[in-house]
Amino acid sequence: MKTYQPFGDVDYYVEDVLVCSDGGYAINGYYYEIDNIIPPPIAEQFGFLMKTDSSGNFEWSEIDNNVGLEWNQSSAFIETDDEGFLCSVYSDYGGSVLVKRDSEGAQQWVESCGDFYIHSMDKTNDGFVILGGRMNGLPAIRKITQEADILWTQDYHIQGSGSGCIKSIISLTSNGYAVTGWESSNGGDVFVMKTNTDGDSLWTSIYETSYGGNDAGYSVIQTANGNYFVVGRIELTNNY
Repeated sequence: MKTYQPFGDVDYYVEDVLVCSDGGYAINGYYYEIDNIIPPPIAEQFGFLMKTDSSGNFEWSEIDNNVGLEWNQSSAFIETDDEGFLCSVYSDYGGSVLVKRDSEGAQQWVESCGDFYIHSMDKTNDGFVILGGRMNGLPAIRKITQEADILWTQDYHIQGSGSGCIKSIISLTSNGYAVTGWESSNGGDVFVMKTNTDGDSLWTSIYETSYGGNDAGYSVIQTANGNYFVVGRIELTNNY
């Protein structure tokens, strides 16, 4: 076990970890800091990407402080075919971008995502990138090239008001995609959906509880026998 403070003694929040093609690991998330040295206190939050070797030894880290978004966080990333990284970064104040970095973390380009807020990414079987998130309040999927050219976008009205978000998306071995997230009925329910390769929904399952809390699916994987395993949260009053 190793711990890291690449940007000093601040609060760190990790989103994802990825095994890279060189056997090392990449980690993304954001850090939060309050500067009390010169009043009034100044708070700031930035997304980051960090790389280690296969033994967890620190190699490099980069922050998303020059992507045109204040108070941002890195929500998802993949390793691209050139051993670089494609990262999604969004701001709580509005705005979402894709950031391309090379194998050493240097920023190569930034591309606006408009109203599409990305919460999960995966490489597809045909070498493209699938994005899961939220667009205009609805759960949504977008397929892009590794250069961020949009191939297609689909959004989904699950039930009720339709509001919701995809928090995890994976490419399936049989082609198509599986997702999980939340939709707004009953105070917030977990849903799992399978789509074909064009993003058309094949089936959706909604998991309601009697607690009426803010439930959500956070991660989905496909098991060896072709079924799906989902983890998330169920809100029991104020306990999770």
